[in-house]
Amino acid sequence: MSVTGFITKFQFEEVFTLLKMYPTSVEIELCFKRYDRDGDGKWSFREFADAILPRNESYKDLCIKRRPFNCNMDYARAECFLPDTQHEFGRLLLLMLNTEVRCERMRQHLD
Repeated sequence: MSVTGFITKFQFEEVFTLLKMYPTSVEIELCFKRYDRDGDGKWSFREFADAILPRNESYKDLCIKRRPFNCNMDYARAECFLPDTQHEFGRLLLLMLNTEVRCERMRQHLD
C-alpha cells in the first residue's frame, strides 16, 4: 500500500482482508460511497476522519493531533496495531458496513 494521502476502495478492501473479514463487494461499495463526499473514488484524510472519528470536535481534534506510537519503525501492515486495537477497529468497520446495508434496505423499501 503506497502512501498517497488517499485511501482507494481497493485499499479499503485490503484492510478487511488484513483483519480476516470478508464483506461482500456490495457492502464495501455502499460503505465506501457513503464517506466519499466528493465522489472521486477515494477517501481523503478528512473523509476518512469523518468516517471513523467521534463527532465531538474537541475529541476528534485530540485524536488527530495524537502522536503516533510507531514513528520511524518498520512494521508490517498487519502488525501495525496491537491485537486489541485491531479487534476494535474491525468491530467499528463491521458496524459501518452493517449500518450502510440497513440504510440501503430502508431506501429501497421507501422507493
